[in-house]
Amino acid sequence: MFFAPKDASTSTGVLVGVSALVLFGGETVCTLTMATFSSAILSNMASPIVCLGGETAEMPGMYTGSEYDLAGFAVGAVERSCIIPRLDQIETGDILIGLPSSGLHSNGFSLVRKVINKLEMSYDMPCPFQRGTTLGDVLLTPTKIYVKELLPLMKEMKVKAFAHITGGGLTENVARVLPSDLAASIDANKWKIPAVFGWLADKGNINAREMSRTFNCGIGGVLVVRSEESKSVLNSLTNSGLQSSIIGEICKKEDKSVTVHNLVEGLDRCWPRTPVLLQRKRVAVLISGSGTNLQALIDHTTEQNSNSSAEIVLVISNKPNVQGLTRAEKAGIATKVISHKDYKSRDDFDEALHSTLTSTGIDIVCLAGFMRILT
Repeated sequence: MFFAPKDASTSTGVLVGVSALVLFGGETVCTLTMATFSSAILSNMASPIVCLGGETAEMPGMYTGSEYDLAGFAVGAVERSCIIPRLDQIETGDILIGLPSSGLHSNGFSLVRKVINKLEMSYDMPCPFQRGTTLGDVLLTPTKIYVKELLPLMKEMKVKAFAHITGGGLTENVARVLPSDLAASIDANKWKIPAVFGWLADKGNINAREMSRTFNCGIGGVLVVRSEESKSVLNSLTNSGLQSSIIGEICKKEDKSVTVHNLVEGLDRCWPRTPVLLQRKRVAVLISGSGTNLQALIDHTTEQNSNSSAEIVLVISNKPNVQGLTRAEKAGIATKVISHKDYKSRDDFDEALHSTLTSTGIDIVCLAGFMRILT
C-alpha cells in the first residue's frame, strides 16, 4: 500500500494505505518510508521481481516504457473478532451512510486526462466550475482519510462493513462488502455531488453508469450499519467533523448488487452545463489605434475554454477608420466612434462617453491604447 504519515488526515494524488486498512477494521501499526522502501527495492533491481498484486496500477499517459513509481506501505492490526465486513450480520433494512469525499480521491485520472486533452485545456487555467482556483488544483485536491473518524465506531462494533470508494467507483466497491444474496440501493439525491463530477460527465460525455463505476461521485466511503444505530453513528461522525448522510439501504438482490438512483439528475444539478462564470460582466473597450491589445482581449473572452468572466459588448474609438474598429466588427462586437474633436471641452467629450456607456449597460470600462486622459 502507499505510504502516508500515521497521523495524516489528507494525502495528495495517491490512494492511501491507512484508509484501506480500515476496510477490515484495522488500525495502523507502522508505515515504511519512501526512502527505506526505495533503497530496499533498488538494491535488488537486478534480480527477477514478482509482482503479487495489491496496490499496483497501470497509468497510461503518465508512465510509459521503463518508467515506474515507487511508494511505501502501511501495516495494520485487528482483533480477529473485529474483522469486517461481517457478512453474516448484514441484512435487509440495514442503513448505508455515505462519507463525503474531498474530490476525485486519486481515481479515474486516465479518464480525466483524456477529457482535458480533448478540450485542449491546461491545468493552470481558471477552474470552470469553482471560483478562485485553477483546474489543476481542484483535480489534485488532497484525498480525505477517514481513519480518525471511523476507528472509534469500529471499536464499538457499530460498523458491519466499510466500502472505501476507490477505483471501481460506487458500484464496484460497495458490492465487494455485501453478501451474495443482498444488494445496495443508493439515492444520489441524498448528498451534494461536487461540481467536478458533473463537469466531467458533461464535458467528457460520460454516462451515469460509467461515472458510478469510475468515480466516487462525492462519496469517499460507505458504512453499513444497523437501522437502530444509524442516528448514533451519524452523530459520532458529525461530532468528529465529518458531515455524513444516509444515502440508501440494504435490500434483497434481484438483479444488480448496487443500484445508484437519480445520479443523472444529481450530476446535472451540481453542474448545470453552464460555467459559474457565465454571468459575465459587460465590458466596453476604449481604443485609439490598431487595436492589438483589443485583439488579445477578444481572443481571451471568446475562447470557449477560457472561462472568462468578461464579455466585450462595445468598442469605442475617439478616431475613425482605425484598425481596432475593424477587429471588433469581425468579432461581431458593436462599435462606435466618439471623436474628441467634435466637442468644445474635455468634460463634454467625457459626458458623451458616459452617456453611451450607461445606455449600453456597461459594467466595466477597459482602456486599451486609448490616447485620451479621462476626467
